[in-house]
Amino acid sequence: MSLFQIYKDNEFAGYAKYIQLVNAVKRSIEKGELKKSDRLPSITELRKNLGVGKETILKAIDLLKEEGVITAIPGKGFFVAKTRLAKVYRLFVLFDEFTAYKRDLYHSMLEGLSKKGEIQLFFHHYNPRLFNKLIIENLGDFTHYIVMPFPGSQVKESLKLVPRDKLYILDRNEMIPKRVPAVFQDYGQDVYDGFFAIKDHLNKYDKVILVFPSHLNHPASIVNGFERLCDDANIIGEVVDRVDFTRIDKGQAWFVIEDHDLVDVVEVVQNRRWEIGKDLGIISYNDTAMKRIAAGGITTLSTDFKEMGKTMITMIISGKDRQVRSMGRINDRGSL
Repeated sequence: MSLFQIYKDNEFAGYAKYIQLVNAVKRSIEKGELKKSDRLPSITELRKNLGVGKETILKAIDLLKEEGVITAIPGKGFFVAKTRLAKVYRLFVLFDEFTAYKRDLYHSMLEGLSKKGEIQLFFHHYNPRLFNKLIIENLGDFTHYIVMPFPGSQVKESLKLVPRDKLYILDRNEMIPKRVPAVFQDYGQDVYDGFFAIKDHLNKYDKVILVFPSHLNHPASIVNGFERLCDDANIIGEVVDRVDFTRIDKGQAWFVIEDHDLVDVVEVVQNRRWEIGKDLGIISYNDTAMKRIAAGGITTLSTDFKEMGKTMITMIISGKDRQVRSMGRINDRGSL
């Protein structure tokens, strides 16, 4: 079977055109149709037989040359340089929603994958029907499926549709099926460990208040970890559903998950001409670049999202599947 026929068989449908051509060349080598030192069809021949543009062909040739699959001999053409080939990855990545820290995670994954393949990013917005639809519509089109699930019977059933050797779980530790590789956060333990490490800071406040919006999809283990911490560290704690301006008072520390709640608390402090870290303490969940400088620096409890993305891609490329906890830590700044 010729290179042209392998390409036209559309085995790699859904990939970018240049990746389809790269894969067709590699498949030709794997099948023995192209052997070491064989010459590839010329650019003109490829354009004529495949119906693709010169720019697409050149992009594929550049990638094949970079991987060492082919070599160029001036005036003669392109020749097969090796027959032991690296795998090309096509990743289906399903996030819950796009935020500043998810952007860091996504770009870290892109950087880790480099030119070994491509990522297509989708969002389920915590909608189980949309989650199921996206899974079903993309089955069979990708080499790996990296999914951020959320609690729910429909989500569990949808995950069962993905072949176990292609499924990877990201972020939610309570949704990891047995023996499925994952890079996850343990939210409750992160809150407990992180806050316990700074309990001396917290003990100077009369009360520590966690703002946990119950209508959103944050892990309930955050509340469990917070309540355990308060019991073990002798801290007076309270969990509220929203920021109530009338209840903000000096001597409190506020632990906020949503960034708009962080803005509300900071505005109250500034309007009352209080000093953050002295009159009122603030801790925010999930670190971003802006929190490093906002209001003189906001203390955060956060995992390293760049490292999380790097770990996931390294696991996939190495083939060494495992379940890895991405540890949260306190970034201690002036707001406590």
